[in-house]
Amino acid sequence: TSPANGAVVTVPVELSADAADVSGIDRVEFSVNGALVGIDEVAPFRASWDPATAAPGRHVITATAVDRAANSASAVPVIVRILDSDGGDGGGSGGGSGSGSPASPAGVFVVPAALSATVLWLPPADFAAAVSYRVELDGAQVAEVAASAPVWQLTGLEPSSEHTVSVRMADAAGNVSAPASQT
Repeated sequence: TSPANGAVVTVPVELSADAADVSGIDRVEFSVNGALVGIDEVAPFRASWDPATAAPGRHVITATAVDRAANSASAVPVIVRILDSDGGDGGGSGGGSGSGSPASPAGVFVVPAALSATVLWLPPADFAAAVSYRVELDGAQVAEVAASAPVWQLTGLEPSSEHTVSVRMADAAGNVSAPASQT
């Protein structure tokens, strides 16, 4: 799938996804922040999106494959950034929780499903210091994720339940950032 998670986009980009199913793929739908931006019915599945149509900030791109039996499945969403004229994306780099603490992840996005949710985050500006990320659900740590994989799948959630998801960055010295959260 392209573009890559965390990519900075400035010019029209090609969105792409791989999809396969025994009954065949009818189409792949591409969305940005939940709004449909393109449909492709022929592999390789692609659509174009012009970031000039969106405000500076972080944007969630999803690709949903629909098979010939009308079943659908979405790929893990990708977060891209559009910079403003100052070179920022409006998210800030977060702040540490004290002296020597690493910066917080730059943003947390939760894509809910029926009984689960995909959690994605953007590393802070000093992400090179990250060893891992700690994912919390309602204040309790539920996972520790390698710094190279800024995504986690929460499962076993109650239908229509509301939760606060937080992510903290941990560095090699054992310092942990303040949380970046979304409810």
